[in-house]
Amino acid sequence: MRRPIIAGNWKLNKTVAQAVDFVVELQSLVDGTGDVEVVVAPAFTALSAVANALNNSSIGVQLKIYIGKIMELSPVKFQQK
Repeated sequence: MRRPIIAGNWKLNKTVAQAVDFVVELQSLVDGTGDVEVVVAPAFTALSAVANALNNSSIGVQLKIYIGKIMELSPVKFQQK
């Protein structure tokens, strides 16, 4: 059976600091929800900071890719090393 995915993005509506604050709070809310995969796709400007904040988290971080007017998530999760 496929595992459901909950994914969210917020375009450019947050500063880098607001994006980090958001995912830190989100992490505390979704802790222990192992039956779904949670993924965020922040704006490129916040990608590195969000990935660092979620480094040891169950929340995945993906890059948004825009092709014309269509937004797609990258097929591979971004991992900060």
